[in-house]
Amino acid sequence: MKLISDLIKHPLPEEEEDKIMEKLIVMNENDELRTKWNKSLSENTISQVPIEDKRFFSVRRIMTLAAGFLILVTAGILLWPSSTDSTDLFRDAMSETVAYHPGSAKGESDSSVRSKAITAFNEKKYAEAKTLFSAIGNTSEADAFYLALSHIYLSETQEALDIFKQFDEKSMYNEEISWYTALAYGISGNNDRATEILNNISQGDYKYIESKSLIEKLK
Repeated sequence: MKLISDLIKHPLPEEEEDKIMEKLIVMNENDELRTKWNKSLSENTISQVPIEDKRFFSVRRIMTLAAGFLILVTAGILLWPSSTDSTDLFRDAMSETVAYHPGSAKGESDSSVRSKAITAFNEKKYAEAKTLFSAIGNTSEADAFYLALSHIYLSETQEALDIFKQFDEKSMYNEEISWYTALAYGISGNNDRATEILNNISQGDYKYIESKSLIEKLK
């Protein structure tokens, strides 16, 4: 080293030589510490970094999968057809519609099939009402109408629609049929047809306000 060479070529006072030797000792100790430190770092890098990297990639992969899952769920909510929700809206509208049969015609016996059918319908025993209305021999327009309603309450929408199609435009139930036909289509999942009928319900007609409210909920 240069300091040692200088000492040999140019002898110094003993005091100066002592100071130079102290510097050499400190430098040597620092070199040893530096060597040990580098060795320790090298060993730690080899043994620990892969573990940390493995843990890092594992966490990153979990986070990536979680993010992907959330994206799929969000996309499903936004893009999946809303038929289930809209069907519930139509079912709710049907359950909130109070349908009550005014009663038998004058002179009708309380023990007749028609009277029993009416009683069952007003007591919301729709399965029984359906059976009894279907058993009436000489079916009236009212019998057919309340039979159709019984079908809707039982979620038998196609049967109800088939009955409604038999009514003409001059029927006394024409306005009511528009409302219930829309609900029947909606419950069956045909939102387009249901909305079309609801839009044709005019102001002053049966369930006009409810039809507009239902249209807004479907948007």
